[in-house]
Amino acid sequence: MDIFFVKILMSNRNPLRQFIPELFAVCFLLVLVLCGCESPPPAFDMIQGGMGFPPASVRFGGLTQILRDKDTKAPKTLRVFIELRDQFDSKLKIPFTLRLELYRYAPYSSNPKGTHLKRWPDFVLTEANINNLYWRDYLRSYEFLLELDDSIPKEEPLLAAATCWTSAGVRLETVYVLTMD
Repeated sequence: MDIFFVKILMSNRNPLRQFIPELFAVCFLLVLVLCGCESPPPAFDMIQGGMGFPPASVRFGGLTQILRDKDTKAPKTLRVFIELRDQFDSKLKIPFTLRLELYRYAPYSSNPKGTHLKRWPDFVLTEANINNLYWRDYLRSYEFLLELDDSIPKEEPLLAAATCWTSAGVRLETVYVLTMD
């Protein structure tokens, strides 16, 4: 037995050298077990408001107005700005469907929506390119130009109504009094 140790000591080979690959493999596995392999965070569905900030309300922007014809002074176009807001009152840009309607304003009634005057086709803004056509980034709102016909009263206040449906199925409504200037 002494001869065996003498041969090992006399040779230039170190007995620990043969265990270096196994030692490296054990250390690598130990690091993996202790640190773990993290899976990527789950993909959020932006359409469903997966980031935690779904729309909580819809509002008409303050620049909403009736544009008149220069010659006849008759109402010609309704310029509408729509703002979708989250629970923190921050403006959002998200996919949604919008319905805009126009009523006579009944100021002393429990329901201010008077006679129904006009309903425009729904705006389906669920595709990115269509949504972006109506988005005004400098205002953080959507802009719509709606033609008015001759049946719209020229001098009495009107009520604009907006109904939004988000892709998550949430329905949001608001109204806005349009005064004739």
